[in-house]
Amino acid sequence: MVDKVLISHLLLTALFITTGVVILAASLIGIQKDSSDTTSVLTLIIHECPLRAGVANGIMILATSALVIPSTLLRENRFWLKLQAVLIICCAIFTFVLSIVVWFFTLSTRARLGEVWANLDRATQSMIQQEFSCCGYFSSTTPPNFFVQDDTCPNPLVAASKPGCVGPFSSFANEALDIIFTAGFGAVAVDMLLLISIAVVLKEIKVRERYRLIDAKIGNNGL
Repeated sequence: MVDKVLISHLLLTALFITTGVVILAASLIGIQKDSSDTTSVLTLIIHECPLRAGVANGIMILATSALVIPSTLLRENRFWLKLQAVLIICCAIFTFVLSIVVWFFTLSTRARLGEVWANLDRATQSMIQQEFSCCGYFSSTTPPNFFVQDDTCPNPLVAASKPGCVGPFSSFANEALDIIFTAGFGAVAVDMLLLISIAVVLKEIKVRERYRLIDAKIGNNGL
């Protein structure tokens, strides 16, 4: 007979593992790009995310997922399921905190990106100007660093006719960060569903134990 509760639990565990793989892979790729690639606006945004904490989070999720083996093979021993539930709560809190950190960044995107802009080299600033067809950060005549002379902003007259990069740069950053923290909250939702699944499995095990004791008593009385 197919155990629907167990199958549902294993499917949710597979989804939980998937979130760990995605978080770990995305963080590792972000770290690699952060150290070797400054020619992408998206790379600059990802650099502002807690990537190393994301690696730790992904590893923690995958390590917790490994407990599905003893908890499935030794289902009557509820210790493994309870331990898995505790670790899943820890993973959920970790993921939630990282998502909140990214969300907080979106509340002050313009100011934070202004600091990022001020610390960029002229070549990277030029790359942003060409990407968004803008000149300077707030405007071509406003510090930090005013504007970079390039094909998009060849001279002060042309630069003055174009908007600053703060608007399009901030909008792009917000869209990217919205996707990241929304995905993080989605991972937390998966954690909660898996916790509910574990609670159902534990309840089923308890019910089976109770019926087993009843059957044993009836059998003993019959003898």
